[in-house]
Amino acid sequence: MYATQENIELRQKPIKLFESTDEGFIPVKNEMIIDNIDRFQQFDNSSEKKKKKRKEDIIERVQVYYRAIGRIMLHCLATNHPISSAAMPRFFQNVLFRKCLPGENGYHRSDIVDHLISIGQPMKLDGVLDVMTIGDLLCDDDDTLITSDSYFTKLLPKYLVHSRSIALDALREGLTLNGLVNIPVQFCALPFGVVSKIAFSNPTISADDVIAFLEPRYNAGGECNDKQLAKEEQEYFFNNILKKLLKEKEEEEHEDKKKQDKDLETGKSFLSRFVSFCTGLNYLPHRIGNPDFSIIVEFNFDPDECAPESLPIAHTCVNTLKIHGLVYNNDKEKFEEKLALAIENTEGCFGMT
Repeated sequence: MYATQENIELRQKPIKLFESTDEGFIPVKNEMIIDNIDRFQQFDNSSEKKKKKRKEDIIERVQVYYRAIGRIMLHCLATNHPISSAAMPRFFQNVLFRKCLPGENGYHRSDIVDHLISIGQPMKLDGVLDVMTIGDLLCDDDDTLITSDSYFTKLLPKYLVHSRSIALDALREGLTLNGLVNIPVQFCALPFGVVSKIAFSNPTISADDVIAFLEPRYNAGGECNDKQLAKEEQEYFFNNILKKLLKEKEEEEHEDKKKQDKDLETGKSFLSRFVSFCTGLNYLPHRIGNPDFSIIVEFNFDPDECAPESLPIAHTCVNTLKIHGLVYNNDKEKFEEKLALAIENTEGCFGMT
């Protein structure tokens, strides 16, 4: 939010649902929302009644924003469009999509601990268990003693979930269309690992993952003198040049560990760049959640589509990589050079044609 004496402006922070990023989306605490409004309302000389109404209006605008995010997530589920696994920490994936809280049967404690560690939220319990109350720790009047059981059943839900009810409730309203589509009821019956694979992407990309999604289409368009010979050349290219290039690039990056770490952090490994070039996304779905997903590799003789020496073309809306049917005479070095140039020229663009 931004404030002057005359106005309070709600500035929205972009949520990266479709990028491999280290800026995972964590719903904001109620306290932070309220405190920010109160801080900015110090400029407001209106009556308390008007201030209260204005605060309610701002909170509603915050909820509208979160509902919109929930509806985008619902649309992704309906269209088998995976959300980036990095978009939301697994703890909040579970709370939102399965509505399973810490301490409930559907959320195993070993999973909770792993998920808390991943978001830097584990609480040190030395000198806390059987000594302090929840109120002591959270600075409120809750006199529940913190035990190994109440830590999961009382403290964690209060500290991480109920304290974010404004954002989480609005997200869930968007995800379920105000209860018309009861996603949590359906997903709660499934293990969290399955739900995560249905809704979110694979957190890693391997050459084998990419290759498994490749679907060749030989002689897909245009005319050539000998279609059978052309198909044989295209099959050779697909199996012995394209697939091998992907594996070789992966091996090269694994050999240089420092380079690999840096590239994986920024989503700039060759494999993620290749996937992004073909699909517009720098990650892949899980097979279990998106069995119909594929990256089509189309070999085409249509002169309106591509020429023998032209760069590979990608149509990200249909996950298609187009290569001329002569396949660069199966010259691996030439194809590698052309592909690298095509990827470089289109990075940062959307809807390559």
